[in-house]
Amino acid sequence: MDKGYAFITGSDVFHTIFLSDTVTIGQRWLEGMSSNPYFIKSNLYPQLCFNSTWDGNNFYLPNSEDPITPTETDEMGGNIKFAGIVNGTVFGIITFDVESFSSQHIEMLDAAMQSDPFVIEIPHYMNVDAGWTYDQDGFRQEGR
Repeated sequence: MDKGYAFITGSDVFHTIFLSDTVTIGQRWLEGMSSNPYFIKSNLYPQLCFNSTWDGNNFYLPNSEDPITPTETDEMGGNIKFAGIVNGTVFGIITFDVESFSSQHIEMLDAAMQSDPFVIEIPHYMNVDAGWTYDQDGFRQEGR
């Protein structure tokens, strides 16, 4: 079954993601997105992967006691990358690339993802997208 999730800062939906549980990676993401995730910008950690850990200061590769050393420069070519984390474990990496988004949109996504957004599951009967709002009464599209 496919599920959608809205990334929200304040009351504004700034990004949505839709996942399928028919593949292993989708199942992992569904579990992570449903477990109060937080996101850490990880552009300086090209070797970061699923099941890496975050102790609040450093990332560690799976089965390693040595922290990952960040690169000196961001070699992402304008793309931005965030580690999705639940209970100190990376459940997935989300990359926003300049081929899919304008540079202005990348800047907005970068700022919003670093502002400690929260994630809410989108009801299956709604087509929520960026630009909608969310409050205790649910999702709303401006003008409706």
